[in-house]
Amino acid sequence: MNGFFKRIGDAFRSLTPADWALQFVRFVAVVAGILIAFALDGWNSNRIEQNRQDRQLERLAGEAGATVEYLRSELDARSDLLLGWQRLAIALGNDRCPAPDQWPGLHLIDRFPAVTPPSAVSDELIASGGLAALDDPHVREALASYRARLDFFRAEGRARATTKKLIDPGDPRFALDYEPSAQEPVIARYNRGALCRDGAFRDRLVLAVRDQQQMANELSYLLGDSVRLCAHIARARGERCTSPSGPLGSEEEAIAAAITQ
Repeated sequence: MNGFFKRIGDAFRSLTPADWALQFVRFVAVVAGILIAFALDGWNSNRIEQNRQDRQLERLAGEAGATVEYLRSELDARSDLLLGWQRLAIALGNDRCPAPDQWPGLHLIDRFPAVTPPSAVSDELIASGGLAALDDPHVREALASYRARLDFFRAEGRARATTKKLIDPGDPRFALDYEPSAQEPVIARYNRGALCRDGAFRDRLVLAVRDQQQMANELSYLLGDSVRLCAHIARARGERCTSPSGPLGSEEEAIAAAITQ
């Protein structure tokens, strides 16, 4: 054993200063190589994560723009019907019996159609637990707020669908005809005189219009949240929020501008 250590000692004593310098250079090179390898691995991991984030935001941006367009279309369609119902309710409240063309689709007033905006990307993100992985806190908060508003809107629609009907099926004062060649194949006919004299019908109409007004307001709030989500995603990507058909409308652009400025 002593001979073994003696040989090691002799080997070290035989090293010249140049040998020590060479060994030092080799040691530094090995350590530097290890550190560089760790740095490259960390850089590559960060690059992969950044690419994943970029792809995720790109997909979310496309879905958010399509959602804004869908909800704006839904709100416009419902607003047209709501305006006709409001005018009818006001007329009956003023003891006027409007002309036949001022009785718009009362068979639709008890309905609250399902709202189904595009959601595949955000559904996938939430299901995978990836919401917390989004780097931008504003995007995370905007997405959470939009989804909470969407859930609330749907719950409100289900709750209001159980309310009393404006006109019971079989009421002789009301009938539906089917015209398959018409743009709207269901055509309603009313005994306007009988309905105008019915105070209970007028009261039910007022309540039904109120419910539709409240749901239209909730849909407008949902649209606003969708625009804010779209704007935050666009800001994170250095872009502007747009819909599949092009730039946003003036109302939505005003909401987005407050975020992107």
